[in-house]
Amino acid sequence: TMKLFVSLAFLVGTPRLILSQKVDDGSWVYVMDGAPASGPPPSSGWHSSSDCTEDFAIDEYPNAPIPDNSPSCGNAPGTPVVDQIVIGEHGLIEDIDVRVEFDHTWIGDLQITVTHVDTGTSLVLWDQRCGSNSPLVDYDITFDDEGPITFCSDVNLGGVAPSNSGSGPLNVFNGENMYGTWELTVTDWCGADIGTLIGWELMIEHECTCPGGCINPCTPENIYHHEFYHPSCNGDHKFLQCSAFGQCYEQPCAYGTRWCQAYKTCIHDDKYKGDIRCPSDDCGSCLELGPPGSCEVDSCLHTVCSLDSYCCNVYWDGYCVDEAIAYCANGYPQLCTASPDALQAAASLPQSVREP
Repeated sequence: TMKLFVSLAFLVGTPRLILSQKVDDGSWVYVMDGAPASGPPPSSGWHSSSDCTEDFAIDEYPNAPIPDNSPSCGNAPGTPVVDQIVIGEHGLIEDIDVRVEFDHTWIGDLQITVTHVDTGTSLVLWDQRCGSNSPLVDYDITFDDEGPITFCSDVNLGGVAPSNSGSGPLNVFNGENMYGTWELTVTDWCGADIGTLIGWELMIEHECTCPGGCINPCTPENIYHHEFYHPSCNGDHKFLQCSAFGQCYEQPCAYGTRWCQAYKTCIHDDKYKGDIRCPSDDCGSCLELGPPGSCEVDSCLHTVCSLDSYCCNVYWDGYCVDEAIAYCANGYPQLCTASPDALQAAASLPQSVREP
């Protein structure tokens, strides 16, 4: 028997999974760019066919003067003009271009840098290039890794690749979450010429996000390892659920509960401690034989006794322990925690013969 998962990919450039099949013995076979393969999907260098991308753009127009570095020239930078753009949305960057609009009477004086403040990643887009070889004063340059080599006679033509005009390619930002603060810094390294930073724009292609704007955790690796449940970026009263096809859904926790990633379930608010263990109570006495009502975890005691009054009126027997395992240790939401050894020991307890 073979379970079949089919999806199509139309984007090119990066290897993409076209067809995956889960076989009864747990192995996988799939088609990568038309070539059959087997084993778990590779951990990097490709995208799931369920992946998609979205375009995002944001701009800012400060019209800020670029301070001249008079009278020094080349020994130390002048006072830079710094402008910020804040992105409030999430998304893993797949490609980024930066457009900068400014005027200056000597472009060879200027160094232009873009920085993702939240990650610390920074790149020099323009590093004192061209000088007298550029006849222009008004500039509107798009920095793009796919841009041509720098043409000083008309740097506005097409795009400019920062690997030629600056310190390297813009793909240093790929894989980062675009969320947060971005800075553009323009520095004049020589005197006598002046200019203005008119505006700038970030143009980002990013992986599609989940409903609610969270980064999609439904990667091929997570799907392969059956990691279908993840925390939401919109607070701990919601969680993200993945389908076998890599689709992402945001789900609410029941009223009075919140998500615990350690146990991949929603737990009662009064049990949440904000750490990776989440439930604070050990099931302990609830998994042992004892007098009626001997379970010391109140939420578990009330749950079991509401289903089986024998446990609180006569004796906390093996049936009660089984119910504590089902509805408390393994319940949804989980009411208390138990180690595998404790669960195994509790499951082996004898069942009592109840009086009719």
